[in-house]
Amino acid sequence: MPPSRAGPDLDLSPPVRLDLWAVVLSAGIAVGTIAPPLAPVLVGGCLLVTVASLSWRELVPLEWRLMAVLGPLFAAAGVAIALLHAATEDPLAELAAMEPGEVIMVGRISSPPEPSSYGYMADFRVDHLWYHDREILRGGGVEVFAGDLSVGVGDRVLVEGEISLPQVGEDGFDYGRYLATKRISALVEATSVKTMGEGRGWIGRIHRRTDVALGYGLRPREAAVVRGMVLGDRSLMPEVLETAFQRSGVTHVLVSKRTETAAFQRPARQRQYRTARGRYSPSHYPG
Repeated sequence: MPPSRAGPDLDLSPPVRLDLWAVVLSAGIAVGTIAPPLAPVLVGGCLLVTVASLSWRELVPLEWRLMAVLGPLFAAAGVAIALLHAATEDPLAELAAMEPGEVIMVGRISSPPEPSSYGYMADFRVDHLWYHDREILRGGGVEVFAGDLSVGVGDRVLVEGEISLPQVGEDGFDYGRYLATKRISALVEATSVKTMGEGRGWIGRIHRRTDVALGYGLRPREAAVVRGMVLGDRSLMPEVLETAFQRSGVTHVLVSKRTETAAFQRPARQRQYRTARGRYSPSHYPG
């Protein structure tokens, strides 16, 4: 009888795959934040997959069966996270709801300025907020609209302007709920945006230097295309050329990672800004 070899027993059973848990959890958070009425549909769909996978063994491969069973739990957890986040008090949103008038804020630009029909817009992280010469808030995020935003990402700036809540557009689009996914609580129609000292962010410096470099050695038409591809800024591109890109189906090459699905974001922002402008006199807007 041959001697038996000592050692651990090998487990050759199929591996368990839970790779999609993050996808299902993120879907629950997104649905719970953007469209809460659809949350039961998402959880119900996951339950249907669970029942089907248990009823018909061949429907789901063995290694994915546990993922199918736990799917409803991950989806429900994502929805719960979104609802808990929505229920948390937001002092900045409460202040904006009161429409107190002009406030003064100090903070940093957190997204590249994007052109709109009425100037420029950018996300802004608030470090300090003053109202009637008193500091009343710290922290939070707003979206700044101004006639001129000659700043870059990371620049520390002082902003003066009217603060308000995002409103639901005439087409039913809830811009405020969309901004909440980016932790932005209010809109500010700025009357003044000033850079503070040497507080320029390194991302903004790189952006500006790249913009200047593109102006050398290229004709304006080619420079506008390269600018759109490298910096994601299509403001200098002729309308005819941009339309040609859209019709050819290659507009995506003009969008860098920082623009966050600009095809959806920019029209939504412009609709919201038009709504906000209607509630203030033209004297509040520069230019």
